[in-house]
Amino acid sequence: MNFACSGIIAQGCPPAVGAALAAEKRNTDAVAVGYLGEGALQQGGFLESLNLAAVRDLPVVFVVEDNDWAISMPKDRVTDVADGSRRADGFDLPGERVDHNDPVTVYETAERAVGRARAGNGPTLIEVQVHRRMGHFMGDAQGYRPDEEIERLDRIDPIPRTEDRLRAEGVDDERIETLRESATDRVEEAIEWAKEQPKPAPGAAHEDVFVNPPSGPAVAETGGDD
Repeated sequence: MNFACSGIIAQGCPPAVGAALAAEKRNTDAVAVGYLGEGALQQGGFLESLNLAAVRDLPVVFVVEDNDWAISMPKDRVTDVADGSRRADGFDLPGERVDHNDPVTVYETAERAVGRARAGNGPTLIEVQVHRRMGHFMGDAQGYRPDEEIERLDRIDPIPRTEDRLRAEGVDDERIETLRESATDRVEEAIEWAKEQPKPAPGAAHEDVFVNPPSGPAVAETGGDD
């Protein structure tokens, strides 16, 4: 897996389209995934990425994480489109929405999208309703959010809801706790692994920006008066 990131809103979409184009040209079954928040749905980079992916039938899945807040700006202040997956209609793409971050529905929806991509049927736009129970950044007092909203989100958090679902299907509490501990261990191991990785060399910042420089004698520099 590879991860591309920057501070630009909707920045993951163009690289995802590029990765999907590369997979197509290399004739692999790889599928690219680009993530963005609902606050980025109006960004040109997102819409242009949808258009190019649709025109080329590229194997890419766009995932919108909709938590109703673009930092402190409520969603209904910036768009009248409550269901972001409808953006797919303008590009003749499949669009699906998953409410309340239900894990099983997310899995099934992603499976369909990846299957369509690998079958050569092009991209899919998925919007997942997620719930931000904490501030957008450390120190965010969330004075713009009513207390009742946070209390309501605590009650519909997907983790306890999934535990209730497992119990209803006959899974005992001991097994549920084992699963929780296993998941926690995997996350902590991944964090420690990341911390132990060597820092990239400063010169690596210049690699693969456009194309690596050719090998052989250096090209002579020329100058002018302007």
